[in-house]
Amino acid sequence: MNIVEATASCSRPLPTIHVGKADLSNQAHTRAIMELLNDYAEDPMGGGEALSEYTRENLIAQLQQRSNLLALIAFDDDIPTGLIISFEGFSTFHCAPLLKGTSRNSLQPLRYVFSPGSKHALENKPCLHGCR
Repeated sequence: MNIVEATASCSRPLPTIHVGKADLSNQAHTRAIMELLNDYAEDPMGGGEALSEYTRENLIAQLQQRSNLLALIAFDDDIPTGLIISFEGFSTFHCAPLLKGTSRNSLQPLRYVFSPGSKHALENKPCLHGCR
């Protein structure tokens, strides 16, 4: 059975995922960010503990002050399902800007480094083996 046949035989509708830049002045977005980050923090890969009270109270305000922030959020209808928070840096090895951050989706966390001159950028895939 190929993917088309499997999809056609499934009675459940495919999810509608919307991904866009997180608006840190939008309460729905900030709630979703905190929910997804806390889910990640409570996961064994995130340390196994909830975000601290200090982080919950101050993170959004601190993120709003960062000019090098790129935050993307994914929703399945109104349900937050994915988050990427990245900060632009600079690669001295490639003499080029890079994005470094973490992501969280409902399936698996991912750490990545992206630089236009890196082998990962040429392959157009995130680094999955611990490169920093």
